[in-house]
Amino acid sequence: MAIVFSTLYLFTALPIFLSNNSNAVQNMVLPLHLLAISCLIYVFYFDSKALAIAEKGEDVISNDYVLPLLLLFFSMIGIWLIQPRINRLYAQENRET
Repeated sequence: MAIVFSTLYLFTALPIFLSNNSNAVQNMVLPLHLLAISCLIYVFYFDSKALAIAEKGEDVISNDYVLPLLLLFFSMIGIWLIQPRINRLYAQENRET
C-alpha cells in the first residue's frame, strides 16, 4: 500500500506543483508529500530487512539491515552493491528446486 500511495502521489501532485492553483490546494500538498516520503522510507526499510532475513534465514537486528537501507536511499550507487546479493539468493533458490 505504501508504494501504491507514493506512486499515485507522484502522478497527482506533480501537476499541482506545476500549475498556478490556489494556495488552499498547494497547502494540502505538503502533508501528502510528507506522507509519501514516510511511505517511501517504510518501503526501503521493509525491503532491506527482508533481504537481510533472506540471507541469514533467521530474525535479524538493526545492524544487519542498516547498510542495505542506506544503499537503497542512494539507489544509483547502492543497486550495484545490492543486486549481486539478490542474484546469489535467486541462484541458491533455483539450485534447491
